Amino acid sequence: MQRELIVDRTFKRHFSSPNRIREKSDNSQSVNYAASRFSSVPLYPAMLSNLVFNKRTLPASWLASITLLLIGCSATPLPPVTAVPAVPAPPAASKEPAKRGLSASFFAASCARDTEIDATKRDVIVLAGLSFMEALLGKDPSSAFDLFSKEEQAELTRPRLVEMAAGFHKLFEPKGLAVDHTYFIRLKGKAPDRVVCARDLSKPDGRSSVRVTSTPEQAYVLATGNSHNERLAVTIWLVPEAQVWKVQAFSIYVSSLGRRDAAQILELARKQQALGHDLNALLLHFAAGAISDRGPLLQIGTAQPISEEFSKAKRPPEMEGTPPWSWKDERATFKIMQVGSLGIAGKIYVVIDHEVPPRTTSEEMERANRGLIAHFKRRFPEYADVFAGLLARAHEQGTGKGYGTVDEEEPKHD
Repeated sequence: MQRELIVDRTFKRHFSSPNRIREKSDNSQSVNYAASRFSSVPLYPAMLSNLVFNKRTLPASWLASITLLLIGCSATPLPPVTAVPAVPAPPAASKEPAKRGLSASFFAASCARDTEIDATKRDVIVLAGLSFMEALLGKDPSSAFDLFSKEEQAELTRPRLVEMAAGFHKLFEPKGLAVDHTYFIRLKGKAPDRVVCARDLSKPDGRSSVRVTSTPEQAYVLATGNSHNERLAVTIWLVPEAQVWKVQAFSIYVSSLGRRDAAQILELARKQQALGHDLNALLLHFAAGAISDRGPLLQIGTAQPISEEFSKAKRPPEMEGTPPWSWKDERATFKIMQVGSLGIAGKIYVVIDHEVPPRTTSEEMERANRGLIAHFKRRFPEYADVFAGLLARAHEQGTGKGYGTVDEEEPKHD
């Protein structure tokens, strides 16, 4: 099965006139960004992507660009993982007739957490997980290859791992890694796909589920760290080989937006909803769900309730139905592909992607962006209660060319 390493593109920085981000992409998907007012902040959209390393990785639709969170669709060649799908449609009903009778497979599973694990065993598990991350992010990342299970080594080459490690450094510059939780799992019988690890099953924040294999004993190390812009959540899945813990899979996800965690973003969304600020509430609910996502290895208990809240959030008329959306005023009509949020240096910005006709010049894209920003601010003046500014991005139909414009203002409330 094919592995997936999600790395947006190659990014470079340069600086131009104030309040302007110039975006131009070609078929090689290289992008240049410039913004003099962000000159002290690394503005690398690539750092916003998630990396998941696991031969069982689900399709890319599972993976969200966590700090760049967009609701909509992509009719133009937009970045491949910045478009986060909206709430998926319910699965189609099966046309196969229901099968009669019972098909049972018996298993027993237990999951010990943290201090419930024997201290010596826990220390060995933690050491295995942190040793892997230290090797992967250290001066000799190729040494991390030796810490994988044989099954995983068969799916990966050492040079590829070195390439991946370089991607981690470029995207995240991770530092300050610390262990939050350790799980030790025992299985008997036919293994299920997942096992619940719980402190309190009655509370969403007291439980989580992890992916498992048929190995009788396996473990997880959950860690957090910092990138140059946001918080990181690291999940390391371990299995024993010859009495040594080996890495079966790992993932790194961004777990904050504007340096706020999911609970803080959700609280902000609820406040905006109570004020009747539907657009703000919608974007914030979506963001809270996205930064709660840990991918296929780990599902935290709070993710599902947040997703349910998002599905019930009231949408403004401009975002009802399936995108692209048509936004109109007396001056122009805008074909809106995606609307979302972006976290930079502790602030949150609204991001709007719109499509422009072929052969549109950069100057025309700039004017279209300015017109869209003015339209948005007239229609949604309350956005400044939460967001620090707007980023409008024009995408030329049928090509990878684009042009971005930033408009900043301090939010009225924190």
